[in-house]
Amino acid sequence: MIDEWMRLGAVWLLALLISLALRVWGATHPGPVAIGWLTVPVLVFGPALVLAVWLLLARIGWDGESDDRDLESS
Repeated sequence: MIDEWMRLGAVWLLALLISLALRVWGATHPGPVAIGWLTVPVLVFGPALVLAVWLLLARIGWDGESDDRDLESS
């Protein structure tokens, strides 16, 4: 349980640091940002793809075995 809270806190801290870094970068570079054609699909579909892979790997388990601990305890 503590390990899950530590991971959650680490993700939130990483998100905060990225947000602050982008804010500082935006304040020092006020001009518009030119992006390539590949950047938009990566930003739109990338997080969903990463989350889908993560959920699939968590479901089958990292060693290929199904994670049915919740079903066994009930």
